[in-house]
Amino acid sequence: MIACHLNLLDVESLIDKVLPALLGFLGGIGGSLIAPWASWRVEKRRALMEFRRSQIRRWREFMNTDFEQETFSETTVYSEIRPHLGAEPLEAIEGNRIVIRDGRGGNVVKSLVLDDIATLEKKWELI
Repeated sequence: MIACHLNLLDVESLIDKVLPALLGFLGGIGGSLIAPWASWRVEKRRALMEFRRSQIRRWREFMNTDFEQETFSETTVYSEIRPHLGAEPLEAIEGNRIVIRDGRGGNVVKSLVLDDIATLEKKWELI
């Protein structure tokens, strides 16, 4: 029978040499997996914010240049913005019912849609 005796000093020496190497190896693996993921998340968020900014900008440009109340519901801009509109603008556009507000001039439907665009811009934290 072969007896195997490990000296306490040998175990400590082994731990002193292997543990740092093992922790360094595990840290390197973790860093190589976490760093790209974190970078991807940041880039994804940045791309989403830029997309939202361009949407808001495009919607506002459309509302200020090409808006015609009679045909607005048939445009691609309306189909893009529709899911983000509140009940009041949707009712004004699709239900042909408008609530008149004192002190606000111009096209009421246009004003309602622009108000919802501004609200959405704040919700998306673009301003």
